Amino acid sequence: MNQTKTENPNSRAQKLQSHAADILITAYEGNMTGAWANSKGDYRWDDENNTASVTLVEIDTENEYFIDETMIVRFIEKAATDATAFLGQLSKRLVAKLVMVWADPDYDLDLDAVDADCIVQMVLLGEVEYG
Repeated sequence: MNQTKTENPNSRAQKLQSHAADILITAYEGNMTGAWANSKGDYRWDDENNTASVTLVEIDTENEYFIDETMIVRFIEKAATDATAFLGQLSKRLVAKLVMVWADPDYDLDLDAVDADCIVQMVLLGEVEYG
């Protein structure tokens, strides 16, 4: 019998992926990314699989940036393992939340669209340039 191994939906990786998808969904649907970028029209999200992605075109430069939940999970890990590196760009409160969710994926991240957009900008631009 050939079975495909599926990851437990309650696993650490799945929970972090869900948080990351929520961050992108919150930033995009909260229209915070609209202050500095436009979508190419490829926004996708899937609650069942905890995925989200979009290609953003920066208004000022017309540079294109693709982002998905896996990129945000990697950023959460970086922020949690080297929190001081991000304190100049992100608030202490936001960095502390990222550290907490990395340590305990059951943590209630509860970010607003402004915080979520700051994370998206950090992932894509390497800094918070807008807002």
